Amino acid sequence: VQTSDEIDKKYGIWDRIFVDHVDIHDRGGRRKGPNQYGPVLFRFGLDILLGLPAGSEVLVTKRNPVHWYDNQPDGERWFQSAEELTGNIHFGDFDKMLVIKTPSGKLDFPNRQAQIIVDDPKRQMSSGEAAYTHAEERLQKAAAVGHVKVSIERRVCQGGCICVDKYAAFN
Repeated sequence: VQTSDEIDKKYGIWDRIFVDHVDIHDRGGRRKGPNQYGPVLFRFGLDILLGLPAGSEVLVTKRNPVHWYDNQPDGERWFQSAEELTGNIHFGDFDKMLVIKTPSGKLDFPNRQAQIIVDDPKRQMSSGEAAYTHAEERLQKAAAVGHVKVSIERRVCQGGCICVDKYAAFN
């Protein structure tokens, strides 16, 4: 559940796949802590776009849809050409995201492989197991069920990141 779900439904994009072009935790962790979308980051190369099935649509927002308004023209919501995108996207623009629609409503891992970065909250589960170990094991099991070869890496935070302090405050 995201706070933007109702807005996304209103504008007909709730069931699409949102992909940020930056690692939000890495870019924002020093100021605000862990990525609010969750502690698991799937890293995709741009070639994933080349393997999308026929009938797929890839758009890039000019602003986060939470800032859209009714009757706003598409040209104010979405980049209209590769040239316009190239001239207006910069590393770290959090508002600009890829929004993908595929006929199946899902995005397959290229070559049945996935690269994943997982935060280490440095906390224990109620069972006593380390939260990071628990997450890594569950991701490995899920990948095995889906026949996906997975590479899982523990996040290495940049200096000054406050995510561990934030995770400590979560119940």
